[in-house]
Amino acid sequence: MEGTPIVEAKKDKKKSEIIPPDSDHAEAFAFVSEHRDFFEHHAKGAITIEPAPAGLKTFAFNLENNTIYINSMFYERLGLSKEKTIFATLHEIEHFLEKIAMLAEEGGGKQFEKYIKKIETSKAFGLMDNCVADIRENRTVVSKTNTGMKELEETIYKEVLFPETDLTKLPRHIQFCQAILREARVKGEQCSVSPDVREKMDELLGVQDLMDVMTNPETPMSVRLKLQDKYVWPRVEALLERDKEDKKNEEGHDKNKEGDSDTEEGNGDKGDVSDEGSDNTTQGKPKEGKAGEDDPNKMFADEYVEAEKKVPNAVPIEDIKKSFKEWKEKKDSNSPDRIDQEYAKKLGVEKKDLQEYRRVVEALEKIVNPETRVGILEELKDLFSRIIAKRVKEGFVPKYPVEEGDELFDPAQLVSDVKSGNLSPKVWEDTELKERRGDRFGEVEITLICDRSSSMTDGGGQKAVEQRNAAVLMM
Repeated sequence: MEGTPIVEAKKDKKKSEIIPPDSDHAEAFAFVSEHRDFFEHHAKGAITIEPAPAGLKTFAFNLENNTIYINSMFYERLGLSKEKTIFATLHEIEHFLEKIAMLAEEGGGKQFEKYIKKIETSKAFGLMDNCVADIRENRTVVSKTNTGMKELEETIYKEVLFPETDLTKLPRHIQFCQAILREARVKGEQCSVSPDVREKMDELLGVQDLMDVMTNPETPMSVRLKLQDKYVWPRVEALLERDKEDKKNEEGHDKNKEGDSDTEEGNGDKGDVSDEGSDNTTQGKPKEGKAGEDDPNKMFADEYVEAEKKVPNAVPIEDIKKSFKEWKEKKDSNSPDRIDQEYAKKLGVEKKDLQEYRRVVEALEKIVNPETRVGILEELKDLFSRIIAKRVKEGFVPKYPVEEGDELFDPAQLVSDVKSGNLSPKVWEDTELKERRGDRFGEVEITLICDRSSSMTDGGGQKAVEQRNAAVLMM
């Protein structure tokens, strides 16, 4: 993501920064300018901090150059003070650092792609992941700062995000996710949840050290996701299934109620009409829904909107997906396979032939002369070095110290030696003629003539293989 050009900007003399004209954006810009050093120090220089470009109402990531774009107004609109916005911004920085670290792992790109698909597919999974990740990010922020930040965090949960601790009116799977988050970050205050939700929470918290390890600042995101998939998501899914059944029964009851009302109004005294010919097996049951009506994302759409207000996503999944796509394209363009493709094209050969040539070279490099314990390639290089003559030419070089010469080399030593009675001191410098190795003389051209006839492939084609090895050795 690139910044938007700033027009009609004015100069703030105090900060010596360019401040954009838009009031909201100006506030966000000033916030970053004031706290950039603190944020980058917190991230230990791993990322770059920039104000979000005008028009962007959220935060944003650039995974190509490790830049996070900050819009403080996103949190201020939620009612967070400047101090709380600083904490929330550190929280988002930790989210970003987690993702960068995961992408740097072997196979991290594929894991991250699967992760994005899960979040896109299931709102329930996204909510669960955000709640567990928030525990980890907040633990990390507090561990890197001080106890004051911990007190600030508790105030955010108590006064802004979760002022009410009674969650029983929510669907069970949402109760589970939010209760785990709040109880983990506000010690000593238990949320009111449905009995079956509390049972699932107790099961999860009963796994020794699981939550501590899963949300530890030192635990990689890839490991956290594996632990979530094994221990947390199955419990969320189980509660989600119960919620879906409740929703279906509730909707079916409402439909039946509406049907009874219509019958009474339309038929009057015809309530005793015979049921003969009707299908009694479907009586009292909800009608089968249309395709897609079983989708929990649609069934609980309103509930998810409300849940996101309590666990807000400063960076929408669409923007994360876009940034990941750009990162992937850049990574693919710099991949060894792509580089080989371009190099082979330049040489005028097929990529597979270039890679096969490298494979042969690697195999030959492993061959060692059993008598000399020297690699075959090194021996061949030495042989060529002896065959191809080097130019030897004569040249003058200095010679000292000597008793007689053209130039005085050490005057101080001369005075000292003469005073002590040595009338032939070695303090003079002369020149002498010596042979020195110069550049190779002329050029050496070697032509390889290889046999590509069918006879080379007789007997399993071993002759062709050895001919190829000989050619590669010469190269």
